[in-house]
Amino acid sequence: CLLFLGIFSTPGLIWYLTGSGGMALFLCTIGFLFSLTGSFIYVELGNNIPESAT
Repeated sequence: CLLFLGIFSTPGLIWYLTGSGGMALFLCTIGFLFSLTGSFIYVELGNNIPESAT
């Protein structure tokens, strides 16, 4: 449950550190693209594992 509480605290911190709404949105978009790329890599690695021959 505590894992997903970062979504409530992180945007305010990003807004405070950047001082600009546009820059905060840009950084969140970059973070989203990094996580999306990581998930695609994880899926590709999972597809390369051969299934057991049962």
